[in-house]
Amino acid sequence: MNKSRFIDSKFFSFMDISYRLVRASLLFWLYLGKGFFIGGLVYSACTLIEVIDEIFAGNGTSVRKLFQEISPKYTKKKRLSAIIICIFIYIGTFIILPFPATINPYITSVIKFVCIYAFMLAIIFFTYMVWNLVHLDLPAKRTAMVSLFLLAKQIFRSFLMLAAILVVFQLIKLNFLFFVFFAPAIYGTCVRFIFAFKTKKQKEEAAV
Repeated sequence: MNKSRFIDSKFFSFMDISYRLVRASLLFWLYLGKGFFIGGLVYSACTLIEVIDEIFAGNGTSVRKLFQEISPKYTKKKRLSAIIICIFIYIGTFIILPFPATINPYITSVIKFVCIYAFMLAIIFFTYMVWNLVHLDLPAKRTAMVSLFLLAKQIFRSFLMLAAILVVFQLIKLNFLFFVFFAPAIYGTCVRFIFAFKTKKQKEEAAV
């Protein structure tokens, strides 16, 4: 009987966390829209990461209220959001748009491969930026420098994050509804579990 109750408790806990994560995903899109995407990317992503931290920490506050309480801390990140979006668009243009037929196909393939690699690195760098903005009390420029340093130093962690992003991309291709309801929460959860155990070390390195 005790074992059965334990299983039931774990099941309901899992369902509760799953429901709250879906709510977090939907509110992420809402807050992203409030910033007209270009100005709201960092703002909504930082809020999402911190809310997911609170969910897994056992905070019973409603997800909507958590977003309302946490989001004001990141409202001044619009310029940073615009810069990151411009970087994504600039690199993505070389991936999506066709090259002139006069360029050697081999060179075209190499350029596109390099751009795809650069785009993935930009996403990982953005992830480091968001995590460090949430967990390190540093100005944006300093945070960017620390994030770039960690991106180069923490190779294994960067590789894990890249693998998680690729899995999410593959699932998005299979079902668009998955993208809306689950992708942001899965991304945020992966960020939390891949990065969390390094937070103390990051603070020590940032203080040097």
